[in-house]
Amino acid sequence: MSPHQTLITASMAMAALWTIGMLWWLPPPATVGYVVQAAAGAIVGIVWYSGMRIWMACCPQIRRQAVI
Repeated sequence: MSPHQTLITASMAMAALWTIGMLWWLPPPATVGYVVQAAAGAIVGIVWYSGMRIWMACCPQIRRQAVI
């Protein structure tokens, strides 16, 4: 799996886990709350993807040391 594909998979997993965690921790009283929390989960996934992509591009030496 390429690093780009791994990053996409990790960001989707982060978004799913964050959304499930928020629904479990604070269940919404109405259907609209589920939609809002799902949208927030998508935003979290996008922010996670963007942040990790920037981090991987600007700090490859730190990433290499963290893996070792």
